[in-house]
Amino acid sequence: SKARFGAYSAAEMRKFVEWALKQPDGWQKWITLLLAYTGARRGGIAKLEKSQIKFDEDSQRYYLLIAEGGQGKTENATRQVAIH
Repeated sequence: SKARFGAYSAAEMRKFVEWALKQPDGWQKWITLLLAYTGARRGGIAKLEKSQIKFDEDSQRYYLLIAEGGQGKTENATRQVAIH
C-alpha cells in the first residue's frame, strides 16, 4: 500500500466536521472547526487567544492573527489566516 502524508481526503474532512458539529460548545468542537475551515497549523490554533480574532472592515470577513512559534519575534513571524 502507498503511504500518504500531510493531508486528509475530502471524505475524511467531512467526517471531522460532521463530528465537530455534533459536539457541545467546547474546545474539541471549536478547535476541530477552526482547523478544518482555516487550514491553520495545529500549534497556531492551540495557542490562539480571543484577541487574535479580527474583523476586516473592507472585506467584511473575520481572520486570525497567528504568531508562528509563540508570540513571534518579528512582524514577519505573524500571519493572517482567513476564516472561510
